[in-house]
Amino acid sequence: MNKSKNIITILAVVVIILVVFLIYSMNLQMNSKEILKYKQNMIDMEFKYQLGESASCFSRDFTGGNKSNYENCVGSVAAASAVSKPSSYEATNDLIDVGLDGLYKAMINGDKKEIVIGKAEEIRNIFIKLNLDPTDIETTDELNNLVASLYK
Repeated sequence: MNKSKNIITILAVVVIILVVFLIYSMNLQMNSKEILKYKQNMIDMEFKYQLGESASCFSRDFTGGNKSNYENCVGSVAAASAVSKPSSYEATNDLIDVGLDGLYKAMINGDKKEIVIGKAEEIRNIFIKLNLDPTDIETTDELNNLVASLYK
């Protein structure tokens, strides 16, 4: 009888340990999912912020020899391009990163700078639309077509 009590006690302890471990594992997994969800939300917010900053930059004056306005635009477009890939918007709007990267490369190409400046209002309007809806494929197509036109 003592032997069976010891076996039952050992089994009960093992079951309790397993239940505690299972609860701990489930809690850890739920926390991990929440952390990932939070990080993804922060990336998406940063992406939208950079789209808005880019739109704002393209409404500034690029004339008069002041290079800082244009350089700020380059920085905003570069940041938007960098954050586009890990954003959740990339899943539904696959070419948004391509368009942003293409625009960034055109902006740092000295031969394209004046062309980009000449299309600043059009670019600003595209960024305003993308800021409102980063999943808008039609607006991304506009961006990609504009970038392609810079090389014609």
